Amino acid sequence: MLRIQRRPGAAAVMLKGGIRKAFAPPDAVAAGPVVQIARDFVDPRLELIRVLHEAAQVEHALMLQYLYAAASLKPAYALLAGAPITSSSTILGVAIQEMQHLRTVNDLLVSFTARPSLGRQEFPYEFDIYPFPLQLEPLTRHSAAKYTFAEAPAGALDPTSPGADPKLNAVLDAELGTTRPNHVGSIYVYVLNLLEELNSHTVSPPMNLDNAISAIQFVKKQGEQEHFALFKSIVLADHPALAGIPGVWDLPRTDARYPSFPTALNPSAIEGNPREIADAAQRRHAWLANLHYWIVLSLLDLHFRGGGNGVYRALAVAHMTGALWPLARALASALQGIPFDPLSFGYRLGQSDGASLDLLRALFKEAQGFEKTIQAELPEDYSTDVIPTSLAALGS
Repeated sequence: MLRIQRRPGAAAVMLKGGIRKAFAPPDAVAAGPVVQIARDFVDPRLELIRVLHEAAQVEHALMLQYLYAAASLKPAYALLAGAPITSSSTILGVAIQEMQHLRTVNDLLVSFTARPSLGRQEFPYEFDIYPFPLQLEPLTRHSAAKYTFAEAPAGALDPTSPGADPKLNAVLDAELGTTRPNHVGSIYVYVLNLLEELNSHTVSPPMNLDNAISAIQFVKKQGEQEHFALFKSIVLADHPALAGIPGVWDLPRTDARYPSFPTALNPSAIEGNPREIADAAQRRHAWLANLHYWIVLSLLDLHFRGGGNGVYRALAVAHMTGALWPLARALASALQGIPFDPLSFGYRLGQSDGASLDLLRALFKEAQGFEKTIQAELPEDYSTDVIPTSLAALGS
């Protein structure tokens, strides 16, 4: 868990290498704490690896939250949901970009001879740099307000800044109060400072730091500009998909024109979980979705470790678009939602790449066997060709 240090009575949010203003009203700022990402290691490489693992968890969580929100949208709002391709104008497109950010962070970890990071905690979970829990929830003005805060660049929500949008601040204050969360970009400010510190470190880093700095700057910029702009347009309801319905977020949730289905909060397909999906048919769909989710992450783990010449990544994308996304939409339309339960034993399935591949084939066959038992229930756009294609590609 990325920890923060607080010192009562200070009026700033501090990060190594710079000071960021706290964006609460003056009286609240005066009483607020200094917030600083706590450093665990003197060695900058160890500290960088630690923080990159935390950044990977954040990118993973954001990707899943955005996927869940996109799937919760009703068919009339397909323009906002988008297609499973990279785009900054749709929620699904931004989720795909978060997957690319996850790749960037993991590529950097591997370049520093560390293992990839694909794990995360179970939803909901508290993350020290945010005052709200990370969780799976349908798209509403409230959830979009959280995403706007999280993606905002430093200063964008400061009411004293010349570029601040009073209308946006008013809506965000109404939805979340005046407490301002730390932004995703603050993690990358810390990462960039650590990379600069490595430049002057006596131990030579195992990779080109200029390339690493450029990659992290791109991730930070894309979130703070494009992703922030998208969620701002959703909160203010001026996205083209929302602008045609006056007061769209003020409609009752039961109104057919309301953008999203009232999907479940943090559902689970795990038997005995307090949030276990009660309906047996929906739980079967959710379990198959879990199997594909675990396959995707296991394939990505192999890809990040440098194997497969791009085959593992291509197969992961095929499982996301051909199986996971159709199941996510079907579950949302049934007022449930895709659970994204974490796999308890992780995504490095074996002690070696060969052992991992062997266990991954077993996971494919597990999913294939379950798929056949519920084939009559599957969504029309679910592809039953994905698993055979993957098995063939892996030599089975």
